[in-house]
Amino acid sequence: MLGYGLVSTPIRSGASDMTHDSEASVAIPGQTPLDIWSAWLVNAAGIRGDWTRFLIERWAKDVRALSRMATCALPIDFAMIEADVAREMFSDYMNLARRLFGELDPELADSALAVA
Repeated sequence: MLGYGLVSTPIRSGASDMTHDSEASVAIPGQTPLDIWSAWLVNAAGIRGDWTRFLIERWAKDVRALSRMATCALPIDFAMIEADVAREMFSDYMNLARRLFGELDPELADSALAVA
């Protein structure tokens, strides 16, 4: 589903310092500016679509949780549902971040896992 990311290639930083290489997001040789712009639009649309789907799914889960909470007779039941919802919400957001960042940079996804 997520098939977007930037091409990263080493480039020279300038004519005065030919020994210093740096990483930058650049086009693959042979691509036209129109190709680059088209790829960027596809990437932006993909991210927007993934984010929109996530929000719709998250909203549906929240509505189901509210309806479960409305049926609680005891405060402890409410607290247990609330804890389950918080755990599930944290997991959903971390999985989304891992997917989005992982497509751009796999090492970034690994560091997101370490934080969680």
